[in-house]
Amino acid sequence: MSSVIPRKKEEQIESFWQQLNTVLDPEIGYGIVDLGLVYDVQVKKGIATVVMTLTSPMCPAGPEIMEGVQTALRGFDGISDVIVDLVWEPTWTDEMVDSDIRGMLFGTD
Repeated sequence: MSSVIPRKKEEQIESFWQQLNTVLDPEIGYGIVDLGLVYDVQVKKGIATVVMTLTSPMCPAGPEIMEGVQTALRGFDGISDVIVDLVWEPTWTDEMVDSDIRGMLFGTD
């Protein structure tokens, strides 16, 4: 699979992006969309494919976060099933975190 680039915040216009952001990273306490963990979502014929990553391959919260994605979107308007496509490229960095919260988390702008 080729590398994917996270979708820009201004391109996250579908309402399911807000729903996905209700899934919190339990170690950090912020939504996975704001943290830049969700790279893209495609919905075709009622099936949502969520392309995402974790903060690290050994993230102990990974299974919980992926289950949260399934729960948040399954049954959402127009979505009957959810596929989580976990990728490691591009590698997640704090640069992917929404600029509104990056400073609070990492002390940077």
